[in-house]
Amino acid sequence: MPAAPPPFKRALSTFFILFISCPNVLFADDSKAKNVILFIGDGMGQAHVLAARVFAHGPAGRLNMECLEHFGYVTTYPNGSFVTDSAAAGTAMATGHKTSNNIIGRGRYGQEYKNVLELAREMGKATGLVTTTEVTHATPAAFAAHEAHRAEAKAIALDYLDGVQPDVILGGGAWVWTPDLLEEARKRDYTIVFTKKEMDTLDSTKSKRLLGLFAHSHMAFATEQGREEPSLKEMTLKALEILRRDPDGFFLMVEGGRIDNAGHNNDLRRLIHEVLGFDEAIGAVMAGLGDPNDTLFIITADHETGGLAIVGPGGHLPGKGEMVEVRWATKRHTAADVPIWAQGPGAEAVRGKMDNTVVFSLIKEALGVASAPGGLPIKIGRE
Repeated sequence: MPAAPPPFKRALSTFFILFISCPNVLFADDSKAKNVILFIGDGMGQAHVLAARVFAHGPAGRLNMECLEHFGYVTTYPNGSFVTDSAAAGTAMATGHKTSNNIIGRGRYGQEYKNVLELAREMGKATGLVTTTEVTHATPAAFAAHEAHRAEAKAIALDYLDGVQPDVILGGGAWVWTPDLLEEARKRDYTIVFTKKEMDTLDSTKSKRLLGLFAHSHMAFATEQGREEPSLKEMTLKALEILRRDPDGFFLMVEGGRIDNAGHNNDLRRLIHEVLGFDEAIGAVMAGLGDPNDTLFIITADHETGGLAIVGPGGHLPGKGEMVEVRWATKRHTAADVPIWAQGPGAEAVRGKMDNTVVFSLIKEALGVASAPGGLPIKIGRE
């Protein structure tokens, strides 16, 4: 039996294996983050990731999100329930506070919680929201609005315009933006685009802020996307093009929102392609950001949808391009824990079991807003 390699050689071998299998893997020091990019796969559980990985690469492959160095899992329960919705889960991640289902950026008794976009704006940083759902839907709304109910779409849009005023807002939901709202947006220096072509040909150096509304309601599933709608990757890269102009840095939230819809429909084919579109956006950002050492990347989900279980195929190892065999427990959300990956300044705090409120803590500490002993995320009190 050959002798085992010395520890240094084993570590070096591990490095090369990781780099070859994940060419976009990032390595960062312990400094504070200039930028934070938070990717949220709405409804994306661990089984959703596995199904997409097998289809794209086979069981032994890795998605881009799985190449980040630090990994853990997140509890998602809200106040007063065990199963969350996107409003409560989004609020927990955006503000560090638990709240009840359907509430956006507030507590059960109406108190408003400061969100990470507001913190970033106070630090002089640019901010952005990108989603494949309506831009006023629960997850993006939790990062920039304060409303008693997620259904108050017009009030949420007004919160955007009268409050933090994100520099970039891209997604669907044009039905919300009535002519009076669009006029208010223009008064606040938003350039408004409605098609992929308009977004692609935009001279971003001449636009202070950008509002993109590419669908009447949610954007199309990736499997049905037409030429008029940009992909999540294309929207994310356009957002970065604008946000990177700010010398003080930026905060960007990117949501793969239609993963959830596919889960509600128990539609495995659409779900896999939504996860892969989400992962494609992650890969494009990791490859194109430039110096990654000043950016904290966090990738997680707000909850799991569908109770997805992978049960096959039996008798052989599935190959690339093969759909796994699954069973669905429900067409609703579940209480299952969801994965979290991180890379960059402060990412070493992501490990083992965490609560979804810790996402806010990670961002807050990485930006230098507050610190905690030993480099651990600060604890945010719950109601």
